[in-house]
Amino acid sequence: MTDILPLSLSASVKLQRWPRLAAITPQHPNEHWLLHLTDQSSTATALPQTTTLHLVWNGQIWQLISLTNACDYYNQHLSIEELCFDAERQHYWRLRAGPEPTASPVLLEQTLTNLHQRHQQGRVALLSDPLPSTASAGI
Repeated sequence: MTDILPLSLSASVKLQRWPRLAAITPQHPNEHWLLHLTDQSSTATALPQTTTLHLVWNGQIWQLISLTNACDYYNQHLSIEELCFDAERQHYWRLRAGPEPTASPVLLEQTLTNLHQRHQQGRVALLSDPLPSTASAGI
């Protein structure tokens, strides 16, 4: 049994839309897919921001296993610490980020709502990748 992230009913309904739009047609329960949502509104000087959803088909609905906007696989497992300076205001602060052991349902809801709004505005491109089943991958 795979652990799924807790979602409200409204977030779950929003989640069902993206695999349909990406034309993902699962063939069997417990099929895993990566769904990449890339924000197309990024400025020319910034790299596009991609959010990747790891989804599993339970036979009736899609369920969310994980969500990341890390630059690549290795980044999502590293703790990050930055020291930021604001010379004009003479302030500095330290930012720390890393893996979150427990997903906040409120944070997940806000993230999925934000992605949904950007998608409705035509600012998000969808790409998908199937993940091999653990049985066929020998895991």
